[in-house]
Amino acid sequence: MTVALLTALMALPAVAKGPHAKANGTIEWTARGGALPGLVTSFSVHDEAPGMNSDRGFWTLSNNNVGSYTVDIVCVNVDGDQAWFAGVVTEGDGIYADRPGAVQLFWVKDAATPGSGGDLLGGAGPDRFGSVEDTCAKVEAGSWTGTGAVDSGNLKTHPLGS
Repeated sequence: MTVALLTALMALPAVAKGPHAKANGTIEWTARGGALPGLVTSFSVHDEAPGMNSDRGFWTLSNNNVGSYTVDIVCVNVDGDQAWFAGVVTEGDGIYADRPGAVQLFWVKDAATPGSGGDLLGGAGPDRFGSVEDTCAKVEAGSWTGTGAVDSGNLKTHPLGS
């Protein structure tokens, strides 16, 4: 799990370049409206731009040393200070050992303050919106939000042209 997180962190600068909308970050956060603290996440997602092959990216999560999982992102929608993205879990261990193959949706909001001040995010449970096609339709609609708050670290959205 540590190796996967370190690999993901090292990949952030390499995949953050390009003329397309994107979102990225490495953060510690609290989910479920304050009920689940201590989650650590790294992510870097890229919204398709002219000449690009497709939306892409990754999301990794570690849950208080009881498990972790990695998602291969397949659809992304960056709109201003918010980004929605979804993909398929490719690896899981501990309490997430049965998660590979599940479809996950995520949302982040960049409060444009230094560090974590006011940044928000959320992750829908596995397969909550059905197939990857159905979940990506939610991503493109850009309306689902979560209840997580960033405690430390920073996340950034970069709309096209920023």
